[in-house]
Amino acid sequence: MDKKDTDPAQFLEKRRQLHLFFKEALDKVLAGQHNDISRELAFYLSVVLVRGLETDPHQDPKGIGERYLSALDDNRTAEFREIGDASLIMASIWWQSVIRSLVDINYYMDIGSRSYQRASESSPRNLADMFEELSENFKGSVNILMEATQMIFEASMTNEDILKTY
Repeated sequence: MDKKDTDPAQFLEKRRQLHLFFKEALDKVLAGQHNDISRELAFYLSVVLVRGLETDPHQDPKGIGERYLSALDDNRTAEFREIGDASLIMASIWWQSVIRSLVDINYYMDIGSRSYQRASESSPRNLADMFEELSENFKGSVNILMEATQMIFEASMTNEDILKTY
C-alpha cells in the first residue's frame, strides 16, 4: 500500500466528498417532494443515509425486536435512537431484503417510529423535537431515503466510481 492509500487527510477528504454526493441526492429528493421537514431532520437523514449505505444491518446478531424489548427494560435513549436508525435503514435502504424476510416493512416502520418517540421522551429539547418529528413522519422519511437511495444508484457514477471516491 502506498502513502496515498493511508494518508488520513486524503481519506477524510474522500469521505467528505462521498457525504456531499449523498447529501446532494437527498437535497434533490427533498426539493422534488416539497417535503416540509426541519433542517435538523434533513441533516440527520443525510447522516443515516451515509451510514445505511456504508454498513450492512444484517450483521447485528440481535434482531431489532429483541433490541427494542431490551431497551424498554432499561429505558436507554441512545439504544432507542440506534433502533430507530436501524429500522429506518432497513425500511428505506435495505427494503429489498425485507421483502424476502419473515416480517414486512410495516414491522420496521412501527418499531422505528416507536423507538424515535421513546428517544424523544428522554432527550435534550433540541434532539427531542427532531426525534418526535421523525417519529411522526417516519413513513415520509422512509420514502425520502428510499428515493434518495434510488437516485444514488441510478446516478451516472458506476459502483466502481463511488468506490474509488471512497
